[in-house]
Amino acid sequence: MNKNIFKITAVALCIALAGSLFSCGKRGVNNNSEIEESENDFTVPIEIPFTEYSLDGTGCRWAKSTPDKVFIINNSKELKNHIICEEFNYPTIDFSKYTLLLVSWGSGHGEVNSTFFQDGSKKYTWKVSILENSIAQVYFYWHYAILVPKLSNNAFIKFDKSIEKLKL
Repeated sequence: MNKNIFKITAVALCIALAGSLFSCGKRGVNNNSEIEESENDFTVPIEIPFTEYSLDGTGCRWAKSTPDKVFIINNSKELKNHIICEEFNYPTIDFSKYTLLLVSWGSGHGEVNSTFFQDGSKKYTWKVSILENSIAQVYFYWHYAILVPKLSNNAFIKFDKSIEKLKL
């Protein structure tokens, strides 16, 4: 009888342990284009898809902003704080599904590459690398924006920028 209790207890313990290993919180993008946030930090960052966002052809331009600060824009009112439009024809973004992330910096002309990762619950890293390719010492004030699946206003976004000069 003691052997049966021991076997039943061992099997129950194994099932409970296996269940706890495979029941970690969900993370990723759900069907509503919202990023699901688990309660735990991730051991491996998850790359989040995004679309680069440009004001080219809209009759609008970016307003001057604090360099290297990421702005989380989740509605049209917040967007209007960051752009200037000549005829008040502001671009339309579906803020029920997307968040616009905006950052600015100063550097020479070059190629911009970007990745966006979720590192944990409401923790993200936005990596931007610039390969400056201008021979002349021309300094630009960049604005760079991406559309990502909907984030909360209190998400923490680490901005990781690197600038490398093209060697001629």
